[in-house]
Formats: sequence, structure tokens, C-alpha cells
Amino acid sequence: MAKKKLFLAIILLSLCLACSVNSDEEIIDKEKKIGKNFKEPPNLTIAIGEKTIGAAKGVYSWKYYDEATGEISHTEVDAAPPPQLVDVAQATSVHGDSEVSLLFDDPPSDYTVRVWDSEGVIASYDTIELSAYEGDVIYEVEANWVQGTASYAFAIFID
Repeated sequence: MAKKKLFLAIILLSLCLACSVNSDEEIIDKEKKIGKNFKEPPNLTIAIGEKTIGAAKGVYSWKYYDEATGEISHTEVDAAPPPQLVDVAQATSVHGDSEVSLLFDDPPSDYTVRVWDSEGVIASYDTIELSAYEGDVIYEVEANWVQGTASYAFAIFID
């Protein structure tokens, strides 16, 4: 009789441990699937020569693991198009031969750069080439992470 009780106790303990391990593995797996688990997309700063410019965050689709609920939360944010997100009159003046760096709080897996005018997108690139344009230019950067996609807009005056 004591052997049966001991055997049952061992089985119950094994089942409890197995359930606990699976739950922890599921949580760890969820966290791995959604990257660094930021609650919203990282910020973007643009470095052009010695100057830095902040970018306006536009539309994004983002997910993160909510520790309070144990669930994955998903957010969709809509925004105006880039020409309405930035103030061209306040555009920073830069030289067309300046080097450009995109400084994300957390680097994306990839991104696309678009150039806008008041009507819509006029060009799409993998990098920012200032020498291709003069005057007021509106850029949009659409970036992708494991957690989702976000767009950013900024305006510069290229002389």
C-alpha cells in the first residue's frame, strides 16, 4: 500500500513539474517570437553630418507580450501621410554631399526609404541619397522588426 502511494505521489509530482515547465517554455517562446518586447516601435533619429533630426512616428502595427495578462497585445495606429506629419517650413538645412545615418533605438531587420511630395510617393530607395534632390524634401522610412512595422517621416532642405 505504501508503495502505491509513493508511486502515485511521484506521478503527480512529475505531472505538476511537466505542466510548470511547459508554461514557462510557452512564455519564453512568446517572448522570443516578439523580439525585445517594446510596447511600441523604437524611436528614430537621423544624423546628417553634424546635425541630428527627430522623426515623426507615423502608422504602425505592433505586438508585444503583456506580462500582466500573459497575452500578446497587438496595436494598430493610423496617422496622417508624411507631408502632413512634418512641417516643411521648419526643415533643417543640410548639404547634398552630407552622410546620412538612421539611428533607431533598436535596429530594424530592414527598412525602405520613400521620398514624398504633396501628392504622394515619388521614389523608393534602400538608402538615403541627398545628392538626388534639392530644396524641401520629405522622407518616409518604413522599418520592420519581429514585433511589427512602423513608418517615420522627416523633412529637410537640401542645398
